[in-house]
Amino acid sequence: MLSSNKLKIIAVISMLIDHIGYFCLSNGNQITYLIFRSIGRIAMPLFVFMIVEGYMHTKNFKKYIARLLIIAIVTQVIITFFDIQIIGYVRNINIVFSFVLILILLRIMERELFKNKYIDPIARLYILAIIISIYLLIEIDYSYFAPILAMFFYITNKIKNKDNKLLIYFLYIVIIPVISTLAIKQLIGLTTIISAILLILYNGKLGKKSKVLQYSFYIFFPIHYLILYLIKIYLIN
Repeated sequence: MLSSNKLKIIAVISMLIDHIGYFCLSNGNQITYLIFRSIGRIAMPLFVFMIVEGYMHTKNFKKYIARLLIIAIVTQVIITFFDIQIIGYVRNINIVFSFVLILILLRIMERELFKNKYIDPIARLYILAIIISIYLLIEIDYSYFAPILAMFFYITNKIKNKDNKLLIYFLYIVIIPVISTLAIKQLIGLTTIISAILLILYNGKLGKKSKVLQYSFYIFFPIHYLILYLIKIYLIN
């Protein structure tokens, strides 16, 4: 069985392989390139699932979302700087911003579902409309498919019990590859069936508690982008 930490490590390794393919192999052997990108598809559903899990177990929502927002901004600064240097424009907004929006979306969903009256219903609708507009108007990695997957994970987590586990696991096997394939518009999205199998093996536990490991997951995003961009510049020159 897999703990939360193990799933995050698998997601990080998968993302790294994907980005190595994207940054370093796009002009090389296309079969090797596709293999790297296919392995990379495993990452997104695992990250989204862990964001939902983090939301449901965090003791301090504000600190959680603030940490993600800081990482999103730092990562985007790196991406923006190097994209402008290399190709003259910014290709997209990094997926960590999508994670931040997912947390806001889940917060609205939860308060709506449980009739929490801290936020006025009209204000909720405005916030929801803003989030939807951001996904439609701005090029964020995986577009609006990431929040759709997050809502799917949130709802199945809420209704999962011993009697319907098999049904939910079947939905994982079907829905995760379908959403991922639609998101990237390529058949390599079907490799996310591996993500579904990994999530079925999830034991619902964090694993070994470690502040070093916890913050390593956060800083990995900007650091690996910085290193890969430097490698790409070296390869270009």
